[in-house]
Amino acid sequence: MKKSRGKILALCLAAAVLAGGVTAAAAPPDQSESDIRQIMSLLNVMHGYPNGDFGLGDSLTRAQFSKMCIALSPMRDQVASSSLTSPFKDVPHTHWAASYVRAASLAGYMRGYPNGTFGPDRTLTVEEAVTVALRLLGYTSSDLTGPYPQTQLGLAARLELTAEIDATRGHVITRGEAMTLLYTLLDTAQKQGGKLITTLGYQSVVLDEMLSDKFEGPVTLGVSPDASLRALGLDPAALSLQKDGASAAPSALRPYDILYHVPGYQVARAYSTRVTGLYEKALPNRDAPAQVVVGGATYALETDGAKALLSVTGSFRPGETVTLLMGRDGVADVIPGGADDQRYIGIITAAETRSVTDAAGVVSQRRFATVLLDTGEAQELLAERDWSDSIGLAVQVHYEDGTPKIQTLLRYNGGAPGLFDLAAGRLGTRTLSPDIIILERADKTGRIVLPQRLDGVRLASQQVSYLGVDAQGRVDRLVLDTATGDHLSYGLLISKEESGAGLNISVTYQYDIAGRRATAVLKTSFPINSGPCLFRFAGDAMLDDIQKLSAAEGSVANLSRQYLDTAAGARHRVADDVAVYVQDSGKYLLSSLTQALSHPVSQIEAYYDKPLTEAGCVRVILLR
Repeated sequence: MKKSRGKILALCLAAAVLAGGVTAAAAPPDQSESDIRQIMSLLNVMHGYPNGDFGLGDSLTRAQFSKMCIALSPMRDQVASSSLTSPFKDVPHTHWAASYVRAASLAGYMRGYPNGTFGPDRTLTVEEAVTVALRLLGYTSSDLTGPYPQTQLGLAARLELTAEIDATRGHVITRGEAMTLLYTLLDTAQKQGGKLITTLGYQSVVLDEMLSDKFEGPVTLGVSPDASLRALGLDPAALSLQKDGASAAPSALRPYDILYHVPGYQVARAYSTRVTGLYEKALPNRDAPAQVVVGGATYALETDGAKALLSVTGSFRPGETVTLLMGRDGVADVIPGGADDQRYIGIITAAETRSVTDAAGVVSQRRFATVLLDTGEAQELLAERDWSDSIGLAVQVHYEDGTPKIQTLLRYNGGAPGLFDLAAGRLGTRTLSPDIIILERADKTGRIVLPQRLDGVRLASQQVSYLGVDAQGRVDRLVLDTATGDHLSYGLLISKEESGAGLNISVTYQYDIAGRRATAVLKTSFPINSGPCLFRFAGDAMLDDIQKLSAAEGSVANLSRQYLDTAAGARHRVADDVAVYVQDSGKYLLSSLTQALSHPVSQIEAYYDKPLTEAGCVRVILLR
């Protein structure tokens, strides 16, 4: 299964209309296998064997699949566990699946053979499984008039139902593949619109919500997370864990992480976000605190324990540096600033001096620096000096006696790092840490970059501001200097009109970025009149530069959500926010990548900023 930082089951993926009236779902939500098993079990779609094994590699029978498809149909609560009639001559009423076979047959989801048999013990092929899935979505024989099973498999592929399984004709589907297919089906739009999961009456299938009344916590993990788990009755070897919204192994837990768990289930949710800064005040007051202001930001207090620690009788006073341990709904616990003994890498994004009132009511001027940390959080830290001249620099943050210390990092000067190869786990000759975190400096701001974004990119020495290694010598931190260009704006230059000359020149540009039309009047004439472009804006949001994008070499041969290949053999990454336009009668209308995926490749034009090996992407696609 693929992994992502998404929630356990995000059922809000966008759908778009393809040619022929087919509605396509976005790519299936990424999720851990253990979480999918629990969701399927909770929905009564699939259960494990008596020994607890789900047998995901085993083949699946038609009888077993009839029960699974009924569990995802409007009839799921209307079928008795036994039957008084025999639906087929080879399915007597005493057969364990007789009632499900009968219901699936009457609803038209599954059909028998011309000789009056059903074949309950026959193994299920992938074409049979997707045909049932399509019928559950409301597609009928009139929608599938082409040859069988090419038509069924083709439609399933366009709907991305088979994106995660072997869809080869005649392939005997496994229990694991059937589980993945039906899991994807939940978030797929039906023929008449609307997600199947909504039609079934579920508002969501988020495991957290299904078990929301059973979660207990929060609990602050101690110096030995495994010992903390066992004290809660949780087995680290069997635990289904989500940490910060993504599937994780229990070994990823750290001291001071906040944990919620379900008694009786090996299910837990952990959160690691921490906010360290100056405790400025409690709201509405310290006698009955409900919120706390730390580092200029206000945070809700989730637990009575956190409220007590920040109250008049608590351990902390305004003017002290504290670390807030964040849970699901606010501050779950509070520890002294820097007590977690961590060092952070970050980028300074802002600096200021302002008045602060301490617990005794004394007002003083204090310096602060806002740092984007490698945790992904932007924190405002009490600073020893004015950092306003260092905005955009890479720094290290640690704590001494509860006081933050900010130090400028020495710039990397170790030569060209080399090729970032995610599959091999290498950056040039160096090994990558599986926990690598990448920050990118861009226009005096910063952002987190996923390692997948750099896969196949050859980094030059001038693109690397800092390279850090862990105790095993593996690269675990990178700070880059505007390596990707993802923070810039891309779109279409619609027109350019010039008047005057020399110092009196006036140039009017009309442009479109993500469907938003704008006009700029400048004193500069850029050497481009129209077409796909990169647009740069100054700090005052005024258009500052326009650069022409390059057309992909040769005609487009293949387009996916990740890559575009040309007939000339070139490959380009497709930007996550690629701008897609349809050209119609000389006008450009904003479209979507989903529509581009169904468009004839012969009528697609693609434009990119840099080659793939330089972290470039296809930024604009035109559909003719």
